[in-house]
Amino acid sequence: MKQMSANASGFKLDLLPVLLFLIFYASMPTASGQTKLTTSLNENIIEINADKDLGFAEFQQFGFDLKDVNILALGEETHGIKEFIDFRGTLIRHLVTDLGYKNIILEGDFAGCHYLNRYVQGEKIDKYQALAGPGLGMWNRAEFLVTIEWLRAYNLKQDPSNRVAIYGADMQQTVPAAYLSTGVMKLHKPITTKAKEGLKALLNPYKTPSNEDRQNLIQLQNEIEAEISLYPDTSIIAHDFQTVIQSIEWLNAGNWYKREIVRDKYMAANVEWVCEREKDKKIIFLAHNLHISKSPVYSDIERAGNYLKKKYNEKYYALGFSFYKGKFSAFDEKEKRMNVFEMTGNEKENSSEFLLSKAKYSNFILDFRSSAKNTDIEHFISEKTYSKNIGSLYKKTDKDIMPAFMPLNMKFDGIVFFREVSPLSEIFPLQASKL
Repeated sequence: MKQMSANASGFKLDLLPVLLFLIFYASMPTASGQTKLTTSLNENIIEINADKDLGFAEFQQFGFDLKDVNILALGEETHGIKEFIDFRGTLIRHLVTDLGYKNIILEGDFAGCHYLNRYVQGEKIDKYQALAGPGLGMWNRAEFLVTIEWLRAYNLKQDPSNRVAIYGADMQQTVPAAYLSTGVMKLHKPITTKAKEGLKALLNPYKTPSNEDRQNLIQLQNEIEAEISLYPDTSIIAHDFQTVIQSIEWLNAGNWYKREIVRDKYMAANVEWVCEREKDKKIIFLAHNLHISKSPVYSDIERAGNYLKKKYNEKYYALGFSFYKGKFSAFDEKEKRMNVFEMTGNEKENSSEFLLSKAKYSNFILDFRSSAKNTDIEHFISEKTYSKNIGSLYKKTDKDIMPAFMPLNMKFDGIVFFREVSPLSEIFPLQASKL
């Protein structure tokens, strides 16, 4: 028995190195795969150097990939990051100056953007009032004003036919409804009492419409449709009124999930309307990553990017913006005010941001269309990974910040990545007179 025990003990001792080797070997593919991916990323990324005057030379490679693109969508993982706004401004200057983009569409109210566009066209109006217009709250920041000032200066040097225009894509609480209720806007035929009651319901989106409200909204819609028929399809005023009809459908959809379906459908429709009105002029579409995504993100809601990709195919390019760690600003749902939140990096191996953070550059662009020729990158962007999704509202108790678990190439055609980020500046007061 002792001999057998000794033999058994000896067998176990002999097996231990083998087991240790097998455990080590089993862990090698992941580490090796990460190393290979990092090497491949380093060979394909375009560095963003925030401390350097780029002069757009670093964008030449990326520019070639965009030469046949008519709609370039620039996303953001959350609305409250300084580096996102700064770099989108730099990219906009390149797109306008070197690649001929002449229209910018914001994730903001369609009619609410008119006043801002008037400032960009060179009119002598207050820039702070323009930025603080209805439906433009998330754009009312010093960082975005830099881009607005550049666009205005650019336009003043151009022939009117060659100037850059700003539009809005949103419609969930449309400005013309408020203007109709106050008399700032009027229909040719005065609206009826029932339609006025419909306006009251439309301007109270947090109240579920009653049956009577719905009847009044139908009356309002009928009267607005009659007004629209008096204008050509390309009329800005007619489309202002059209967004009221869109907003009625949004309100009547019921819960917020169903309203999101309606919202993205009409965001895409409004982008398409601008495309038709501004024929042969390239468009920059600025919105959240969710809205520009080519596929539904963590739900079956078809996003604006889905519709645009189906209609325009390769002429639509979705460029997502992502970050690893840092601070961002958002509306604090708990404290009911704007606040700054901090987020540490996710070190899970199935996090796209963790894997991207291993690249040699802190900040960079990765174009999927060209880099997918590399097997390691093609595998990375085709496999499901987690990525953040933070809206304009946030609370610290949100689990995993509503992550998307899906292949990156189902969402985007390329990605802009920042390893560490910082929050946006404070919102300008409505009556501000100087910076």
